[in-house]
Amino acid sequence: MKNMLVPVDYSDAAKNALHYALGLAKQIEADKIILYNAFQPPVPADSISITTDGNFNTLGLYDMESLTESNKVHLERLKQEITESYGSDIAVETISEFNLLSEGVAEICRSQNIALIVMGISEADGLSEALVGSNSLDVAKHVITPVIIVPRNAAYRPIQQILFTCDYKNVAESVPVASLKNILGATNAHLHVLHVDANAETQEHLQQAAILKNLLHDVAADYHTIQHDNFKETVDLFAAQHNIDLIIAIPKKYGFFQSLFHHSYTKLLAFHSHIPLLLIHEES
Repeated sequence: MKNMLVPVDYSDAAKNALHYALGLAKQIEADKIILYNAFQPPVPADSISITTDGNFNTLGLYDMESLTESNKVHLERLKQEITESYGSDIAVETISEFNLLSEGVAEICRSQNIALIVMGISEADGLSEALVGSNSLDVAKHVITPVIIVPRNAAYRPIQQILFTCDYKNVAESVPVASLKNILGATNAHLHVLHVDANAETQEHLQQAAILKNLLHDVAADYHTIQHDNFKETVDLFAAQHNIDLIIAIPKKYGFFQSLFHHSYTKLLAFHSHIPLLLIHEES
């Protein structure tokens, strides 16, 4: 893992994620961190009127050049704060541009050979969580690069114990083995594989577990199956008992109407866990 990308919007959640990324960068010996700010100009409702010829009168709209320069200044100031606090062991670059966040992140990941994205997440009420989600989840959904989502109050500590939540469904096709091994190799952490199910363990689960163990035969790992109907509660308790530093989950792909009604374990972990969550896409 060489280059890391940290999208920032100057919020407390984003700044906390940045501090987490800096600690992690030292642990995995990253070469470079890129601070990225994608912005859209705010448009006051009273600044737009329609002229007699049907065109928009944009008098009062924010000046794009000034907005761009302001964001660049903010990023450079943040870079200076980092250098003063953490030294210059890790190269830090800044990019600020007019773009949609997910599209900008995807392009930078391609052009800068980004191995890992680190983002913050803010607390949400039930309605916004269900209908909107967050910028972090949106990036994780649309960008194939692994994304670490850092809870607002999570402080960095060296990653020594990693929990991988697995549903034991088509593991040979869905589990991103190479990405799992990359993060384990970079952190030197121990892996715990956890399967939570409300029903008793089936023969299919046992077969899928055997396949996963074979895929990860060269990895130091413990395998756990817990029968319980509350996924989040089980994961929280397991994480506390085993001093878990990072949780890994695989966002599942659903159609639009399925996603409206599907109970997303990934979203539960992202919004309600106090432990950083690493989202890795299914094997393609």
